[in-house]
Amino acid sequence: LDGRPIQEYDPVDLRREINQHPLISRFFRCATPAEMIPAEYRKSGFTDYGLPGWSLAKTIQALDTDEFFLDPTRITLLCGNAGYDGTQFKALLASEYDIQINKTSRNSVLVQININNTRGDLAFLIKALADMARAIDKRLAEGGEAERAAFKARVKALVEEGQKMVAVPEANPLFEISWATWSVMSWMSASPRVLR
Repeated sequence: LDGRPIQEYDPVDLRREINQHPLISRFFRCATPAEMIPAEYRKSGFTDYGLPGWSLAKTIQALDTDEFFLDPTRITLLCGNAGYDGTQFKALLASEYDIQINKTSRNSVLVQININNTRGDLAFLIKALADMARAIDKRLAEGGEAERAAFKARVKALVEEGQKMVAVPEANPLFEISWATWSVMSWMSASPRVLR
């Protein structure tokens, strides 16, 4: 990263490093809250972490007013533009870089940052992504037109065709619960002493 002390690094920095890196961002990108949460559920107008004008106060406002808010320590890393589906990308990260990912989707993985992660961990992930991006660039340059056409078709299948989803009907109001009820239910299921 850029030599700042470790305590100044956070998931916002990692997102910015990935999304603004000239090579990495061609193939990998961190999804933004605006891409993952429809505007009608983000009344505050919050779109992303770390944008110019972003502040902690705006984040707190979004927490207070928005129906949904993404935890900044959970980063949806899009890998479809690199030609990988989530399962392939997870396996590559594990086998080549010993980076463990728990959750995958059609064209993404979920990177979870926690208190045990160090500045070195974040730098290693950036290096791994840069290495993979260089390898893809090299493969496309050396593989000729057939390789580039196959890659383009693979990316289209993962990114564009993967976006076509079946509409989900609205939930029956009988199944809607309040946040307070959900919190109590979550606490009860997590606590071994409850209902004994």
